[in-house]
Amino acid sequence: MALYEEAIVIADRYLTESDAYRARMDYTDKAVEYGFYDKMLVSFAWCWTKFVEHPERYSSFYMLWHFKWVVKDLPKCAVYSIEELERLFALFKAYCEKYNYSLRPYYEAYMHFRLGSGNLAEADEYYQQWRKAKRDGLSNCQACEQHAMGEYYFGKGHYKRGLQLLKPILEGKLTCRSVPKSTYIIVMEAYMALGQLEEALKYANKAYRTLKGVGDLGKFGKLIAFYAVMNRRRALKMYRETCRYARMNVNDWAKLHYLVGVQFLLEQLGEGAKRRRKASPSELDYAWVRSEVERLAKAFDERNQNEYVSRRIEGLRKNYEKLKRMAASAVRRQAESGGTPS
Repeated sequence: MALYEEAIVIADRYLTESDAYRARMDYTDKAVEYGFYDKMLVSFAWCWTKFVEHPERYSSFYMLWHFKWVVKDLPKCAVYSIEELERLFALFKAYCEKYNYSLRPYYEAYMHFRLGSGNLAEADEYYQQWRKAKRDGLSNCQACEQHAMGEYYFGKGHYKRGLQLLKPILEGKLTCRSVPKSTYIIVMEAYMALGQLEEALKYANKAYRTLKGVGDLGKFGKLIAFYAVMNRRRALKMYRETCRYARMNVNDWAKLHYLVGVQFLLEQLGEGAKRRRKASPSELDYAWVRSEVERLAKAFDERNQNEYVSRRIEGLRKNYEKLKRMAASAVRRQAESGGTPS
């Protein structure tokens, strides 16, 4: 990110407006990839202003392709109000119509927005409109769309239907740069919810081999919580390799889900109770983690004007406790049958 920022400075100082525009659009790409959505908005807004002033100079497709990621990802920052986000979605829709693009990406992004804020009836409505709208060049690839369909049904608690829809991805028939990498985590969670521990472990291990860097922060949190029960040594290794990211200005949604997983791990290690392990100076303080989880959940609830995110986080914690019970039960069954616990 620092290198891209330096490229912008050079372009502004020595090169043309078009060079500065391209440098910022490249920066927007990386900000999306790494989850720095506040940085994404700053660079995108500069480019948007230039595009509106001189639409003949710049590609409407390239601009709207980036705008699609802005409206999809910005709701993951709790600081933006519902009213601000609604205006942003309306602007994206208007420009898709102005340049004769399908509203399919608008419907998909809005479906995710309403699903993530607990408005399931509206999410259902926009899911149906998304599925009916025609595909064009602005649409996501088929692998990403198939992933989104599974994610939608998981968000509603329809795990078997979601798994059925994700079967082409899991069989390797649909792939792209982010799929199935991003799919393994949600499949792991679905199998956890269904009580199928071996399948959950299978996909957790697949996810573990693909994740890297701050862009996967939220996924790391879910794996850390899973391995806090299933493979404590691996959970600690992941935690120590990633805990520095929690201090960065990453989007609130990813940070919240990361810290929920870390909080669960620390509780399994005895933090926050009478017994405390010796932590390294670089690690996170349990009290800080707990307060950040509460703060972020509250911020989303206040923004969404409901308690959906708090309930979601409580549901995650219950799933992690359920995982503990399932693992303990599996160990007992193996012991009773004379087997060796895996």
